[in-house]
Amino acid sequence: MVINLMLVAAWREGTTKSRELQIYNCCTGQRNPIKWKEFIGLSFKYMRKHPFSSVSWYPDGTVTASRTLNTVNRYLLHWLPAYIMDSAVWLTGGKPIMVRIQDKLDKAATCLQYFTTQEWQFDDENVRTLVTTLSEVDRREFSFDVAKIDWENYIENYILGIRRFIFKEDQASIPKARRHVSRLYWLYRMMQVLSVMCLWHFLTLRYAPLRQLWNNALRLLIHVARMLPFV
Repeated sequence: MVINLMLVAAWREGTTKSRELQIYNCCTGQRNPIKWKEFIGLSFKYMRKHPFSSVSWYPDGTVTASRTLNTVNRYLLHWLPAYIMDSAVWLTGGKPIMVRIQDKLDKAATCLQYFTTQEWQFDDENVRTLVTTLSEVDRREFSFDVAKIDWENYIENYILGIRRFIFKEDQASIPKARRHVSRLYWLYRMMQVLSVMCLWHFLTLRYAPLRQLWNNALRLLIHVARMLPFV
């Protein structure tokens, strides 16, 4: 679409005399916007459908507008599992890599934070006007209508393109990669449960009121269980 717009804009400027510099913004924000939450959700969806063979962790994540919740998620769902996995690998004689990978991801996210938390609006009025100067045949031949973009289809092809042209992975390897991701899914869930258990254990050891509340809840559960007919 960008190339088509460049060609049509060059034709228009070359065949029309104007003293003003015309700016053509090829952008989707006005006519076909997509939010970060939707983009990331679709990306993870198709990364699971067309996974990379060398993926080290289950592709998943959440988007939040809360800085506090984001910080909690970073430590609870990213750093803590990374340290747990590396500890397990180190104890079995392997080479720990997850903490190093998480450090790189964290730095990349920090660098992009300004751009992912801001919003800009670009005027595309000149692009809309440019469309009206084309014949029906030229509109089909040199289409640059961003409203026609199907984001779900676009992102699926985007993931497939990364897989094929950047990671050089063949289409035939997808079934095997899916089985690998399926195993990672259960490991991912186990790490989440273990992380929550470790955090809860730390909190109950550190804070007496919370420990007392937990003990009372356990006693209540045991009491209710004993009252059930099958116990």
